[in-house]
Amino acid sequence: MRIGVNLLFLIPGEVGGSETYVREVLRRAVRSGAHEWVLFANRENDVELCRLIAGADSARVQTVRIRAASRPVRLLAEVFQLPALARRAHLDVLWSPGYTGLPWAPCPQVISILDLQYRQFPQDFSPAARLALQTLVPWTARRAAGILTLSEFARRQILDALRLSPAHVAVTPLAADPSFGVLVPPDERRRRLSGLLPDGPPYVLCVANTYPHKNVPALLDAFARLRERIPHRLVLVGIAGRDEPQVCERMRRMPGRERVLRLHHLSHGQMVALYQGAAAFVFPSLYEGFGLPVLEALQAGTPLVASDAGPIPEVAGTATPCVPGTAEALADALARVLALTPEDRQKRVAEGRRHAARFTWERTAATTLRALETAARAG
Repeated sequence: MRIGVNLLFLIPGEVGGSETYVREVLRRAVRSGAHEWVLFANRENDVELCRLIAGADSARVQTVRIRAASRPVRLLAEVFQLPALARRAHLDVLWSPGYTGLPWAPCPQVISILDLQYRQFPQDFSPAARLALQTLVPWTARRAAGILTLSEFARRQILDALRLSPAHVAVTPLAADPSFGVLVPPDERRRRLSGLLPDGPPYVLCVANTYPHKNVPALLDAFARLRERIPHRLVLVGIAGRDEPQVCERMRRMPGRERVLRLHHLSHGQMVALYQGAAAFVFPSLYEGFGLPVLEALQAGTPLVASDAGPIPEVAGTATPCVPGTAEALADALARVLALTPEDRQKRVAEGRRHAARFTWERTAATTLRALETAARAG
């Protein structure tokens, strides 16, 4: 079978968890050697994709000469260029993992819709992007041979909103990289974080780009409430999003703002060290399709405070009591976690790691491949 993958949407370092999802699935599926693969790339990602499949004789990268940073250009390429390229590649099935697919595909098409954020939090998007998603997601989804999503919560939302048959939508959960669970000795952690995180008081970690649904202002308010009860710093990791002005304003006027440290564009090794060194991890998000940082924290052995929104309780499991995403609830939950006895902390860590171990990229890749094979046979 020859499988095409529409990666025109992918801008390395800019599209969040969907990049991890695509990279980890392809890394395993392509190297299985079971099928041929054609990866349709853009100018931003073609070099990285060539590295990803290096040594895999069954896969090749075909670059479409566009820059995906211009959404209109990318959408036009999916309408006018990619169908012809897919036809010439003699594909049996095309996978579009970036929410929208080809309006007219020359073969069966499977689309990954990771969430319905554009409906639940339209303020996360520009008016043009919102209009494009509101138009193209339902249109291409109803024409696809199958839909993939990341959680049962997202699946229910997609079925209700897009009026699809339950058999049409499959769940392919994400997984934490196993390296988050490999202990990094304290000296090595300090070396990796040298120059980023000064030695000093313990810290609480949050990994979230500053979009409205990530709820970072509520976390800042929660941290301010605890400033006289805990010695910890708050470390925020993530790029600036559409809620950045509100986050900056909240930080400007919050008491204890000198104890808030912001970091950007860290390496994987630095992220592992940061997770493992944290006294607690806080995930205050009000909406997710999955919530991969939750699993990363559990895998790293970091006690977790998480909101009860969307699929987060589904991902966190019984190891983590989830709370409303208000400043008061987050502050109370964080205070309780930081006050755990060593024995209770270790019990929670062990339970969290057992839960995280149920999620594997091998399972995700296998489920994705089955959906593609089913679509190809039906076509």
